Amino acid sequence: MVDELEIPRRDFTVKRNTDWTQPLEWQDAAGVPVDITGLRFKMQLRATYIGETLATLDSSLNDGSIKIISEPFGSFELMLSRVLTKTLLPDVLLYDFFVISDPGGLNERWDCLFEGFINFTPSVTQGDIP
Repeated sequence: MVDELEIPRRDFTVKRNTDWTQPLEWQDAAGVPVDITGLRFKMQLRATYIGETLATLDSSLNDGSIKIISEPFGSFELMLSRVLTKTLLPDVLLYDFFVISDPGGLNERWDCLFEGFINFTPSVTQGDIP
C-alpha cells in the first residue's frame, strides 16, 4: 500500500492557543487521489521516539482529531484543539501518521504514510481557555 523505504516527511507549524486544522489529500505517485473508504488513520505525538504519548489523533474516535472529508478523493483533516495547542510541551514534537487497512480484521495492516515534526510557535494574544 505504501512504499516503506521512502516515508515522506511533513513538518507542521502550529500557533499556540489556536484551534489548528490541516487539510490533506492522499495521492498516489501519479497524483491521483487514493480512495480511503474503509481505512482508519492514527497519529501520535511524542517528545522523543520512545517517550510518553502526549496526544493521539485517530479517525475511529469520531472526536474530530482526524476528520474524513471525502473518502473517494482521499481527503481528510488533522485537528488539534486550542486546549492542546496551549498545553502540549515541548515546543517541538515528533509524530508519525499511519493508515490502517482492514481495521480489526484478519488482514489488518499498518503502513506509515508520513512522519515529521510539529513546531509550536508562541501566541501573543492570551486568553482563558475553558
